[in-house]
Amino acid sequence: MSLDLRLHEDRVAPGEVVRGWVGITAPLPGSRSLEAFLRYVERTPDYAEVAWEAGTGPLHLGPLTQGQAFAFGLRLPAEATPGYTSRHGWLFWAVDVKSDEPHGHDTHARVLLDVAVP
Repeated sequence: MSLDLRLHEDRVAPGEVVRGWVGITAPLPGSRSLEAFLRYVERTPDYAEVAWEAGTGPLHLGPLTQGQAFAFGLRLPAEATPGYTSRHGWLFWAVDVKSDEPHGHDTHARVLLDVAVP
């Protein structure tokens, strides 16, 4: 894996800022940009939809070199609810860092987030 994604806290409350960093563990010479996203995802066995998303904007533009690291923060909405799992589907929050690449699939690193309602 070329991206090492770490969060300062993996459990946050609605309205709080999710802080983390991503380290580049292998060169990505074809990268056009690097961005972090906070997503609320609805998933079933045959369907997935991003129901809500916020991004940082570009953390970096251009090729990525091993050893680089980038910090970020994304605010969880005040009305955020905890994830939920049933036999029919799954609702969850995740942080996804993406290297946008021109050919083939983009490189991603994802971490699930636990939303704790006070």
